Amino acid sequence: VTDDTFAFKQALNQNSKVWVPEGVYLLGPTVGLNSNNHLLGEDHLGVILKRKNQSNALPLLANADPTGGNTNITIENLTIDGNRTNQSPVGDSNFMGITFKKTNNSSIKSCNIKNCATDGVYLGASANAPSNFNSSITLDNVNISNCRRNGLTVISVKTLSCVSCVFEDICRRR
Repeated sequence: VTDDTFAFKQALNQNSKVWVPEGVYLLGPTVGLNSNNHLLGEDHLGVILKRKNQSNALPLLANADPTGGNTNITIENLTIDGNRTNQSPVGDSNFMGITFKKTNNSSIKSCNIKNCATDGVYLGASANAPSNFNSSITLDNVNISNCRRNGLTVISVKTLSCVSCVFEDICRRR
């Protein structure tokens, strides 16, 4: 397995829909998703986006423009592995699986998010503009497990829908 970060960034910058075949893909630092990006895995158990060992304390996936905002992002049918046993988080550093800041009409569907050194999913505001809320965010059939801090952190969301989501083994500080 090699570092696939550049390939993912390039594919998402050049295409609105990126289909990912089964396999394990090492990522880090953050892969940004632009407005209208759809990241679609072949199989939610067979497509694994895994944080590189000792990677930067940044989210694995995030919307690309947390200040100006993004719309219509979909992350679907894959597993995000935060690889927390091979990270060195300090305090509440940003080792999240997915972060949305000032994102509208976006969703995470049929995904497993596991082993994050902090949060599985973080829905926050931009540091420079805390009033820039997320809105119309959907988590549908998302399983979040074994995250050290929170499975789902909600800081700023106008509308959030969680359908058939499961949170397991959260906040184990081992």
